Amino acid sequence: MLKVKKTSWHYRLWALTHEHPETVKPTNLCRYFWRLFFTITIPIVLAVLALVGIGALFVLIYNNPIPFLIVVAVIAAAIGGIFFIAWQERRSKRIRAEKRERARFEPDPEPKDPSVFREFIKAKKQKVCPLIEVVDDAKVG
Repeated sequence: MLKVKKTSWHYRLWALTHEHPETVKPTNLCRYFWRLFFTITIPIVLAVLALVGIGALFVLIYNNPIPFLIVVAVIAAAIGGIFFIAWQERRSKRIRAEKRERARFEPDPEPKDPSVFREFIKAKKQKVCPLIEVVDDAKVG
């Protein structure tokens, strides 16, 4: 059973988007994960579509190259963001490899809390959605 802290960012986001978070607690990791996923991605997709739509509207109304350049700049920024994320991923893999190499010679650190994303991936591979339990910080440990 996966334990989710009430102070974790993902639980607070879930509680923000749920109608009655004080009475209804999440019990299934899959439902919990997908609610978080759509809560994060839908506003981003809508914002990008709104920016593109506003840019297209400017081009249609004013027939001026400046709004077109703004739309191109927004799209370029989105593509640049994707490349930046890919670059960060490669960089973090390199840093993780260096940490692993250093960790061979250092004592073991304290165990960290499991990641909701990693636990979801494990559950999907096993084709089983484990139950989750919401706990206060004082009760974990």
